[in-house]
Amino acid sequence: MTLLLLLLACPAPDDPGHDATIVGNPGKMTAKTAAGHGTEQTTGSLTVQTLALTPCDAADAVIVELDTTLALVEGTELDVPAGDYCGLELDVVPPLVLEGVGTEGGSFSLALDLATILLRSDGGFTVDEDLFVLELAFPGWLDAAEILDGAAGHQHIDADHPLHDRLAGAVSDSSGLYGDDDGDGDLDDDERARGSHASGEDRDDPHRDDRDTAERD
Repeated sequence: MTLLLLLLACPAPDDPGHDATIVGNPGKMTAKTAAGHGTEQTTGSLTVQTLALTPCDAADAVIVELDTTLALVEGTELDVPAGDYCGLELDVVPPLVLEGVGTEGGSFSLALDLATILLRSDGGFTVDEDLFVLELAFPGWLDAAEILDGAAGHQHIDADHPLHDRLAGAVSDSSGLYGDDDGDGDLDDDERARGSHASGEDRDDPHRDDRDTAERD
């Protein structure tokens, strides 16, 4: 169920300075954190103010006012306006809060300071009733051997912790947008193998190019 009513920040039609035109039907995007290694996430949240989508034709960005809190473990479904895009940016309110346990003992909590989550696409992607998963960070980003360091107790990581900047950067610069081909709100191996539609600058995976393929067909 869509949790949000999205308000598009669009000028009036007679505004000569506005270049973006929305054609087609909106899609949906489920935002959630990537799985760790040897860890299980139990609860998490992040407040998002806006979603900015960058059209591939150099038109003005499409701004979606969200002002909502994402449930990072369960996933939160967002509406995405129709269009051809070459990037997206989430403007967030820190901290990102996440809690979990190690599969062999111990527990952890994160309070990560980040302001934006930025993704770019090499070939662009089309939204027209399409379904997506926005995977925040990358698989294995929460490694028990690193964040728990063999401790059976509780580890808290905030801005003063030496691991903070790497973990915050994993979310802001290494997230990925994938097609949710089966519409279940989760990212499976087949969907991941097809490549991402867009990704952060530090994420190393191939981009799928359905937009250009569709234009050639």
